[in-house]
Amino acid sequence: MLEGLSSEVILSLAGAGVSVLALGGITMALRPKPRKSDIDVDALVRNAPYHRLHNVVALK
Repeated sequence: MLEGLSSEVILSLAGAGVSVLALGGITMALRPKPRKSDIDVDALVRNAPYHRLHNVVALK
């Protein structure tokens, strides 16, 4: 199957493929990440579903 291709062609295609993968990886790594919103801990504790904890934690 690969008898018709010389080793130079195979190595150059492999090098081009590795270069494309490396460029894609660098592009993915340097892409700006979405900023996480700040969490309001007081509102989270105030609105927590404590009524669902009766089987998990013994409330005193």
